Amino acid sequence: MALVLFLFGVWVTSPAFGVPTRGSMPDETVFEACEGVVETSVQNPAGIPGGSRHTIRVVTGSQSGRVAVVTLGAPSIVVRAGTIPVYAPGDRVVLQYRTTPLDGAGALTGSLLSSNGDGVDPQSERFQITDRVRRPWLYAGIGLIAVASAAVAGWRGLRAMIGLGAAAWIIWWFVVARLLAGQSPVPVAIVGCALIAVTALVLTHGFTREAGVPLAGMAGSLAVAGVVSVVAVRSASLSGLGSNEEIHLVHAALRGEIDTQGLLLAGMLLGAVGGLIDVTVAQTAAVFEFAVTSPLMSRAELFWRGMSVGRAHVVAAVHTLVLAYAGASLPILLLFALYAADLGDIWNRELIAAELLRAVTGIVSLSIAMPLTTWIAARAAPRTSTN
Repeated sequence: MALVLFLFGVWVTSPAFGVPTRGSMPDETVFEACEGVVETSVQNPAGIPGGSRHTIRVVTGSQSGRVAVVTLGAPSIVVRAGTIPVYAPGDRVVLQYRTTPLDGAGALTGSLLSSNGDGVDPQSERFQITDRVRRPWLYAGIGLIAVASAAVAGWRGLRAMIGLGAAAWIIWWFVVARLLAGQSPVPVAIVGCALIAVTALVLTHGFTREAGVPLAGMAGSLAVAGVVSVVAVRSASLSGLGSNEEIHLVHAALRGEIDTQGLLLAGMLLGAVGGLIDVTVAQTAAVFEFAVTSPLMSRAELFWRGMSVGRAHVVAAVHTLVLAYAGASLPILLLFALYAADLGDIWNRELIAAELLRAVTGIVSLSIAMPLTTWIAARAAPRTSTN
């Protein structure tokens, strides 16, 4: 009950009471996301070789019930066969509906038009296919994770899934909402990390020492990681504008009022939380298990036995962090390899340097969290004899 009240308090104190504040678009243009079902599809229609024309019935949003005729031109780039999306009757797609009042300049430019015979000027509005609806498959994937977690960890595994959902909720409704409201990114990220950690550990372990010890270890390691990330970003002169998405965020969504360096730091801290939960919980469980199976073991012995397990865990986690960031950046690495002079030039690019520093922050936080949590666990482990 206390946890429910705590999360409810976070919700009601968010800037928009549960609705992230979005940046405004020009008044004359309105965008709306909706979904539609492809009814007919024609490949290579007359006059558009390599293109396609689709008749789509809109099924969600304010335009539900309308029929849009969407024409896609031939791909402007050469790609491997099967890469370009092909839509067939019955496919459910994501549409972007755009309407702009016309002026003396004439019609909008674009390759897409909509018409339903209702007298609306097709030159003032457009339907555009932006993606394919994938939610059923995503739901199936989440269900598979839940089944696997329950099969291995039982009820605790299901509670971990609830904690994962709560983490996503906190990031969207608390962190994102407050960032869009203009609050400083680093304090928001610190509070967000604390909320995620408390929620995850209390849901899986309850209000016990198994939850308190990892939280204490995470608090100390996150403080050190925060200092390291600030020094790294400042020393490397990272601006937080290494990708097109970050530039678009500044100029289009928030009118340049966001602290991009702070946003980079906040991302580093949030990215480290998952690994910290992993290491701190594992170390606490290992030390407590040693205390139960070897009740005569001294606290010093508990600490060094835990350190022996923790070293192997940290080494494996280091590889996990670095390879995860490398895998996420693989297309960018390929692109840079085509145009950059050498490997040193690639590493010097801000986009890559930022990912490397994310890994550095995560590794440093893990390196601090492991011995700190092990020491706290050795002191807090239940004992059946005085040592």
